[in-house]
Amino acid sequence: MNQKSFQSKLQKLFIGKTPLKKRLALALVSSFSLSFTLFLFGPLDLTYNGKNFINCTILELTPFCIPFWFITFAALAIPTCLVGGKIHSFLVSTYCGLSLGLYIQGNFLNNDLGTLNGELVPWHNFGDNVIINYIIWFLILIIPFLFHYFSRKTWKNFVLIVTCTLSIMQMSSLSIKMFSQFETDHDKTISRNNKFGLYLGEQYVLSPKENIIVFLLDQTSGDEMQRAINDFPNTLDPFHDFTCFDNMNSNYVGTFPALAHLLTMKDYDYANEGFNDFFKNAWNSETANSFYDSLQQKGWKINFYIDSNYGAGNIQNMKGKITNAIENTTDNYVINKESFRKLIKLSLYRYLPIGMKAPFWVTTTDISSLLIYDENFMIFDSNKSVDYFHEHGIKLSGEEKLFSLYHYKGAHPPYVLTSTGQRAAGLTNIREQVSGYMFVISEIINQMKELNIYDSSTIIITADHGYYPPPANPQSIFYIKRPGETHTEIQYSHAMISQENFLPTIASAAGLDSSIYGKTVLEISENQQIERCATFWKEDPNYPLQPGHKYNAMEKCCYTGNVDALLENYNSNKCEAHPLFDYFY
Repeated sequence: MNQKSFQSKLQKLFIGKTPLKKRLALALVSSFSLSFTLFLFGPLDLTYNGKNFINCTILELTPFCIPFWFITFAALAIPTCLVGGKIHSFLVSTYCGLSLGLYIQGNFLNNDLGTLNGELVPWHNFGDNVIINYIIWFLILIIPFLFHYFSRKTWKNFVLIVTCTLSIMQMSSLSIKMFSQFETDHDKTISRNNKFGLYLGEQYVLSPKENIIVFLLDQTSGDEMQRAINDFPNTLDPFHDFTCFDNMNSNYVGTFPALAHLLTMKDYDYANEGFNDFFKNAWNSETANSFYDSLQQKGWKINFYIDSNYGAGNIQNMKGKITNAIENTTDNYVINKESFRKLIKLSLYRYLPIGMKAPFWVTTTDISSLLIYDENFMIFDSNKSVDYFHEHGIKLSGEEKLFSLYHYKGAHPPYVLTSTGQRAAGLTNIREQVSGYMFVISEIINQMKELNIYDSSTIIITADHGYYPPPANPQSIFYIKRPGETHTEIQYSHAMISQENFLPTIASAAGLDSSIYGKTVLEISENQQIERCATFWKEDPNYPLQPGHKYNAMEKCCYTGNVDALLENYNSNKCEAHPLFDYFY
């Protein structure tokens, strides 16, 4: 090959005959479509759709997304404009094919990957789907190249039509969602409600006088605790002063509505009540008003450390009842860079082929605190709370009596805690994490003993719900130590208790008239036969499934006896299912 021939081939490859002005339109629309889908529309659309879990609106997030998108757009468009020839055609065709593939994948090809609640996706089960998905992607990607091969004019029209259509559709959808935030009461108050938060700056500051401390281990049943003990035999050794109630009914199985029900005793009318209305009605119910007002009148300070998205919906619902549910006076907010980075990962998780999704898996907790007014007002994260305890330890402050409640991950994924309560470099497993959280609680107890506040404290270790769906055990663990209670080993009771007995037990420990709210766990004997009911989320083929949601019904199972009686009724189809009025999961 002579030098002249080589230069001619390079010219065809990088320069070509098409002038810059004609290359400009194709380069801009194809670069815009690809970058807009992944880095502007994707994150903002996910933020809007996840407004029940994320602490900001798309209006607030847009100023942070635009620079990130623009840099990406420029990085794609500038070289595509500057080069000509076959490289220009290749880049434009690739951007167009990717834009079309991302749209089809994000809207039509994603399998049911479950909810992003930390439960690991079983990618090994997607073998055939991954291969089929890659074949579809290959066919989509070669379409622009085929048009270019047969007709350059048709190719130009195809690229312009596809990329412009996709961009217009996404911009229209985004505009409607932005406008709707001014139209609905829920959305137009989100921005103001961001300034309300659960103050986290006193997480492990306890009272020198009296303490009621509740540790909720998410999704932890007696079976999960026993498996943890089998692997780590010393798990329960520090808890010899406690009484274990091993027949604790979970009224609702799922953090929503279980957590709000546990804290307010409000039943969820799932067939007729929206979840936002449920949160509002629960925290403004006669029982909730009476219980929390009475505690405060008795001189109790109440600090809850929970994910308010599941326990209250809107933190303002808890204002006036929970002491650390307060308004942050800081007006300026900044982007939480870590959460924003994970939101971008989530956008890639949504749009990439199934076989490429795994590295971009995140959880709802990862992106819940996108905006930060103050580090002490971020969404509560139990793993970060454990880190906080290791760093600061237990401290004493004030003269008020204190009721503190901590909602730990427990048996809920992702499993990242070691058996000694430390954050692992990678993943552990459910048994080790349960043992790890019990280790953390034992360390808290040890420090309470050193500070001479253990003997005077009521300490409860329970769960918002057990494991599900059956045949897993849906019942919750329940351990209690009363002031002055000491044993050489754990005491056991088989009494048929329920989460309905939780608030009365707290009321009694706080010196209130507990009979107003029902019976305490200690007032129920092992001989009493009590019918209890557990309600499960259900994917029921008899009812329509709402797009984007996993469950379309709830199933109520009533039983008398222990968990075996519950599972027998469940397996015998003696439960009653009803369609949902509103969708949460």
